[in-house]
Amino acid sequence: KAQELLKTETLKRIKTINFSLFGFLILFFILVVVLIQKYIYINRAKILIGKEKNKIIQLIKNILPENVADEIIKNGTYRSRKFSQTTVLVADFINFTKISAKFSPETIINELNELYSTFDSIAQKYSSERVKTIGDAYLAVNGLSESNPYSLENMIGCGLEFIDFLNKRNKTAEIQWKIRLSVVTGEIIGGIVGIDKYLFDVFGNTINLVFRLNSVADPMQLLILEEDA
Repeated sequence: KAQELLKTETLKRIKTINFSLFGFLILFFILVVVLIQKYIYINRAKILIGKEKNKIIQLIKNILPENVADEIIKNGTYRSRKFSQTTVLVADFINFTKISAKFSPETIINELNELYSTFDSIAQKYSSERVKTIGDAYLAVNGLSESNPYSLENMIGCGLEFIDFLNKRNKTAEIQWKIRLSVVTGEIIGGIVGIDKYLFDVFGNTINLVFRLNSVADPMQLLILEEDA
């Protein structure tokens, strides 16, 4: 009887140990599953955050000059400064208000989108970049990203290609666009304006001169002024 009791007690202990071990394995398995799910969730979150971060970086680069965007991405801010070796170009569409009144808003926006996109591509080819558009006036600068002793030559080439593009386009396009072009070389000030809705803008006598010069330029001609001359 003693042996049977001992055997029975031993079996009970073995069952208890097996049950505890089984319970431990279940808890361990659950813990592993939870950790794996957490790991997957964190990785997915990192990927999503990375994608959103890249979108924001690309957006900043799309709306700001390259060197300005790089400084904001790196430091979170941009320090206003003077640019001494720059050339500014303004392209202003002739009779824009009169022409736009004859067509739907969608048509005019589509036209401007095509024209400005082409201008942007041409400007980039000449190491220049659009800073802003003011209504139908397109303002580009050469010499923002780095000092360029050939900024005037580059901007003249850019402006002449604008004219060439429009002349070719006007042969088949429904709307015949013509522009006045002015180019001024000199010093400008550049900086971020605004807090919630900020933009990069340029100021100074060079900017004032290029707009005044544009008002007296002939259609489809490039009027040039070297401010330092």
